[in-house]
Amino acid sequence: MTVPAASTPFDLGPDHANRRNAPRFTLMIRAARLILDGRDYLCVIRDVSATGMKIRLFHPLPPHRTLAIGLGNGECHGADVAWSEGDHLGLRFHAPTSVDSLLDEDRGPQPRQAIRLKIGMEALVHAGREAMPARFVTISQQSAAIEVPQKLVIGEQVRIQTAMLPPLIAKVRARDRNSQAGMTHELDFDSPFRLDELARATMAIHLTAGILAGPATFAPMPPASERHRNRTAW
Repeated sequence: MTVPAASTPFDLGPDHANRRNAPRFTLMIRAARLILDGRDYLCVIRDVSATGMKIRLFHPLPPHRTLAIGLGNGECHGADVAWSEGDHLGLRFHAPTSVDSLLDEDRGPQPRQAIRLKIGMEALVHAGREAMPARFVTISQQSAAIEVPQKLVIGEQVRIQTAMLPPLIAKVRARDRNSQAGMTHELDFDSPFRLDELARATMAIHLTAGILAGPATFAPMPPASERHRNRTAW
């Protein structure tokens, strides 16, 4: 898979050959938020240094003006694209950072959590014999936070329908707080997403919402039974 530049090919420049001067530490696979103009996408960090990192994408890099990387411990680092090779990007931090905090996310401003992406996706939630409108607030591989106009029962199994995702089965774990749109609930998916599935789905959601120019390029995801038949561990 090739990750094209947003508009024109990247100018690798004279620093390209020496971009690994700073000691780099391999992180095999670690999920992170790729934040482009305030919108969340999912990526994987492959290695880090005090001055930058290499990430892997699962879809073309969207056009953007600002870029940052959000970690599971709440840290956020502004960066620029320094180079592009295949489905990998090299990022240069706006300011040098501590490698220790990048390697050990338990040192951050908050306890390490699974990466949750902020999305504004409309949905229909079926709880018992009732169907009610809902809106996704965040989503991760294993869970989601949604807003619905009334309380759901803790421990209740619900079915969620959206325009972009296959039907999702989830269990209500908690009621979080009231908001203008209703009550926020935490749900755990019966069949978690793989990293690549969630990354591509998030990109498609942004495209369909009209946030990015151009048509969506990803086909609807298959049902959970088919998606998890040959699951790949990430």
